[in-house]
Amino acid sequence: MKGVQWFWKFAVMVMVCFPVASHAQVEESAELSTELVEDAFQDNFFEALKQKGIGNLDKALNHLVECKRLEPGEAVVDYELGRLYGELKQYLPAEEHLQNALKAEPGNFWYLNAVVQLYLEQEDPGKAVAVAEGYRQYGWEQELLVADLYIRNKDFDKAEAALNTVEFPDEAYTAFAAVKLRLIDQRSASARSGSEKLPEEATATGELNTLNEYKKALESLAGLRNYEELLLVSTEAVGNFPAQPEFYYFRGLAQLKTGDAEQALETAQEGLAYLLDDNQLELAFYQLMKEAYGVLGNDKKRKEIENKIGQKGF
Repeated sequence: MKGVQWFWKFAVMVMVCFPVASHAQVEESAELSTELVEDAFQDNFFEALKQKGIGNLDKALNHLVECKRLEPGEAVVDYELGRLYGELKQYLPAEEHLQNALKAEPGNFWYLNAVVQLYLEQEDPGKAVAVAEGYRQYGWEQELLVADLYIRNKDFDKAEAALNTVEFPDEAYTAFAAVKLRLIDQRSASARSGSEKLPEEATATGELNTLNEYKKALESLAGLRNYEELLLVSTEAVGNFPAQPEFYYFRGLAQLKTGDAEQALETAQEGLAYLLDDNQLELAFYQLMKEAYGVLGNDKKRKEIENKIGQKGF
């Protein structure tokens, strides 16, 4: 007992006499502990990804659970746990972890997309739209996701509004064009099935008056590949609204598809003269001209247009 008492008296004396050395040792010990936790976290995390990659989902889950224990605030761990639980069809823990990741990093598109896809897998598009709407202000990818969900739900007007109210950066226009074309195709398919009034019915009764009515009719006719009717309606649209470049595009497309490539090129040039700050439509014009030059066998001009597309970074 005396030996133990002596030891503690000696330890206290050392700490009093050498406080700096003692504090340094404590800091060193804390740093070492932190490094050990970080190493263990990384080892478990990468092992989890490895096991998941080769199909050992249970082993991957064990390693991710250990990561969660070591670093409970890491959003990426919640993300991976959510995805893994989703693959295991355990939707409640999947939703919890994915929502935690999204709340921690609300601007992360991949976290939002994972939540949306989880709801779609459970055939709950209402929840998917609701959560996407809550994060659409964080970027163009989120806006495109919202538009795509509205298309999926056949809410075409809201999809179009989502596409038209955002200024997309140059790198987004390929994705934007893909969603825009999907909107046209789905709206056309809906029209063919009778769930939406056919724009052709409006043209037959002479009911197209406004710019928006012409726009919807032309989009639908193009989606239906009814190029003869498209030529008639687009010519009328250009006559009534001569400063609308989009109408020239549809007219040029109709001319090309009905066998008049030279006139299509002329119409495209006219439309480009009216174009202001619309990269997606500009790309559509150049693609139209490229195809027209190909039909005419003018390979030199076709390559010039191809190079222009590349230079503009579409």
